[in-house]
Amino acid sequence: MEHNASPGLVHSSMWQVAVTATSLGVVHVLTGPDHIGALVALSNGKTWRQAFLLGAQWGCGHSLGIVAVALVCVFVIGHALAPNSNFSVACKYLTGVCLVLLGVWTLCGAFREYNETQVPRSPRHLASSPTSMWSQVQCQDASYVLLQAPNDPEAKLQLTATSAASIGVGIVHGAAGPGCLLAVLPTLAMEKDVFRALLYLGFFCGSSILSMGSFAALYGELTQRGGRSQSPSAALHVAVASSALSVAVGVAWIVLQATGVLDRVFGD
Repeated sequence: MEHNASPGLVHSSMWQVAVTATSLGVVHVLTGPDHIGALVALSNGKTWRQAFLLGAQWGCGHSLGIVAVALVCVFVIGHALAPNSNFSVACKYLTGVCLVLLGVWTLCGAFREYNETQVPRSPRHLASSPTSMWSQVQCQDASYVLLQAPNDPEAKLQLTATSAASIGVGIVHGAAGPGCLLAVLPTLAMEKDVFRALLYLGFFCGSSILSMGSFAALYGELTQRGGRSQSPSAALHVAVASSALSVAVGVAWIVLQATGVLDRVFGD
């Protein structure tokens, strides 16, 4: 069984394998429009800690998808999946659908939150309802801004649902994205040296997870400061833009796959 991918890595030192895998992991994240679209939708308006966690969870799901494909290639079919195989094509369509649904979900959540902020409340009413989802803070100009309580059960449930979605969507993206070949092909090329192959795969996945978490943290913090902290309407506008990006990438992904040019545009 012969593999032409990355033949130099087979004879490289361990540190060269690690550096190469780390670099390709970062490149894989930053050059994948499906990654950016999903991370933008997931991290919009979150604190940097929440956004980093969601991005890293998405990255973990993504890595699980890559590892699953690598295991199937090594132990089941003995070679890399063909880009036009039925499984690969189905996963690519599913990736586009997931991006669209993720964008719509983010948009619906943003409108729901915006509508909550438009409910008129008084400080006396809030004082009598300490467990309410929204707390009200009186500003110096006597206006009132509704802010979500940090320990609200519904907010925690929403974050849990988002975490589950990030992992699930990440798995689909990891198994379907053309960039998956950056992880799978070099691993197959080094399959006779199990330690070197696992080292490459581990560093590739690790750098991908950290890169996704870092990008999500940066975007989340910027959108929170630029939108949510200014006014509810500004937060809504930022969320609409983030959702639109995710939906646009998803639709483009489906169209490019349907026209047969996806692998030529984003292939390796």
